[in-house]
Amino acid sequence: GGDGVHQFKDGQDITGGAVTANADDEVYEFRVLNNPGVELPSAGGPGTTWMYLIGAILTLGAGVLLVARRRITRA
Repeated sequence: GGDGVHQFKDGQDITGGAVTANADDEVYEFRVLNNPGVELPSAGGPGTTWMYLIGAILTLGAGVLLVARRRITRA
């Protein structure tokens, strides 16, 4: 068990041992264990939804005003 990368040879945990390369058909397997450390706090909240909504409404309103002014100027 434990954190980090563990090295296995023929199903045996040989973490910390040296890997030797030779002509034999030996299989080396590396397992990376994913154990959570510190849980991060959540960012944002319900206030961000309102900010996005207000921003979208203002942007849409600005677009409508821009199109309306162009039509009035051309007429």
